[in-house]
Amino acid sequence: MPLALSTVIATVIGAPWAAVIVLVPPLRASLEEARPFDFCELMGLAPAYYRGLAFLQDNRPQQATKEFQRVVDHRAIAPTSLYVVLSQLELGRAFQLAGDRENAKRLFHNLTDIWKDADPDFPPLKQLRDYERRFAVQR
Repeated sequence: MPLALSTVIATVIGAPWAAVIVLVPPLRASLEEARPFDFCELMGLAPAYYRGLAFLQDNRPQQATKEFQRVVDHRAIAPTSLYVVLSQLELGRAFQLAGDRENAKRLFHNLTDIWKDADPDFPPLKQLRDYERRFAVQR
């Protein structure tokens, strides 16, 4: 089973650390040693995105922020990848959970501009609306 698929499955079933562990290559390499492979063309930015989701599920927004930012910083590898905008969405959520309201607000505003003409049933747009509602309640 491909690593990215195993990570997605582990994240979806609510086992965030299984998702992080799956991304570590054989021979017990540390997470840091595995990072150079995150952005190879075949991976398409998926490993850092799913690692970020795993950190969010594990209530570790600072670590999630780093992972989502890595995807955004490396968007030139796959500029049309949905992982780029999804990482921006989840980066906003991670900032929100970490208490960085300014960066969360900025990212949510940018995504609102990007998706202003999107279908209202577009799942990431629905997620953005949910995050914005939570953001408004936190005030």
